[in-house]
Amino acid sequence: MSGSNGEHYINNSLFLWINLDYFGLSLSGRDSTGGKVMVKANMVAALLAFGGLSAVAQEIENSREVVLAERTVNLNVDISSAKLKLSRADYSSPVVKVLVPELADATILDHRNTGEGAPCMATYQALSPEEIIQNNPAVELVPMTITLKKILTPDRANGRCLVVLDERIEGKIRGFVFEHQRAIEVGARHLDDCR
Repeated sequence: MSGSNGEHYINNSLFLWINLDYFGLSLSGRDSTGGKVMVKANMVAALLAFGGLSAVAQEIENSREVVLAERTVNLNVDISSAKLKLSRADYSSPVVKVLVPELADATILDHRNTGEGAPCMATYQALSPEEIIQNNPAVELVPMTITLKKILTPDRANGRCLVVLDERIEGKIRGFVFEHQRAIEVGARHLDDCR
């Protein structure tokens, strides 16, 4: 799934796929060590033009992730109908989301979805906000793990390495796993420095 301003989500998959949606094209998969990877549309187009789909698959296989930082922070989460909602903003189908304004202080990338009043996280384990609220609205301190990675994808056809910065947030709210992920291409470097 894609986000705004050229940001792209990294999808969880055991195989290569092409994701075409409202915001554009991304190619995602897993590398040979099982790490998730993502390639933006410009690299996909270049690889398809010069080597076809098998070349794209080979470049994806040679991509790798490097964890730059990981930390856990405690954030106040308003578990009420004011901050929990069923929404499809920037998602292909409705998901249960929680708005967490303090995420803006703890993260680097923009985790605010289109039209939302604050950065947010989603869970795929509940069908409605009421499952999380449980007739007990409150503000609770929730540990959130924030992982920052660089994703390196060789572009051998052009002698360069594409670098993507990926940020993932995960936390458990009343037993439900909430998460959000953003990635943004930060540029290219020499192919020899793709490590």
